[in-house]
Amino acid sequence: LLFDGQNDVVTVPHQTSLSASAQITVEAWVKPRTIATTNNQDRVVSKGNNYELTISTGDTGCAAGMRGHIQWRATIGGVDARICGGQLALGTWHHIAGTYDGSSFALYVDGARVAAMARSGAISVNSTALTLGNKSSLDRPFDGELDEVRIWRRALSQSELQIGSEGALSGSEGNLIGYYRLDETSGQVIADATARANHGVLGGSSAAEASDPSRGQGSERA
Repeated sequence: LLFDGQNDVVTVPHQTSLSASAQITVEAWVKPRTIATTNNQDRVVSKGNNYELTISTGDTGCAAGMRGHIQWRATIGGVDARICGGQLALGTWHHIAGTYDGSSFALYVDGARVAAMARSGAISVNSTALTLGNKSSLDRPFDGELDEVRIWRRALSQSELQIGSEGALSGSEGNLIGYYRLDETSGQVIADATARANHGVLGGSSAAEASDPSRGQGSERA
């Protein structure tokens, strides 16, 4: 899907199965056209303070890592904190991922661990919709292409991220709670390839609207 950097979004209505409290991995392929230079934190994958992968070069109070292009945020043990790092080249596909295993909160870019910190406790859960490419308020837009969004209820290892990110999944993998291939060619539905069927829609509703990302204009990942 191609997001216009203005108001595009994919909305997945809240389902309890999309929340994770003990462990989590959130991963996606991104091909940015621009990267925010403010603290706007353009959303790639967001479920509010439950978990967020964002892009920005602005100073947003990172708890660990160095200022970079990617930020991984969650509220754990009642503390809302983010870590930052990694560099993205415009117009190039990159794999980004955030993990939490109950003791370590880590950020990966193209298979390399770029930031990490010790954290413990439960991840706060909420009833916020899951959004791709923006917040539901449409004021934190991602500008570029997005592919293969995956959410797991466990922390994948670095080697799993390096090996598994390159190919498609079946959707039946254990602890996979959301899998959006984003390869539909028509219609408003964004399918969840897992048996949980947490399907989403282009824009904010099942109707065609200005906030719908584009299909068929982006390029296949090399």
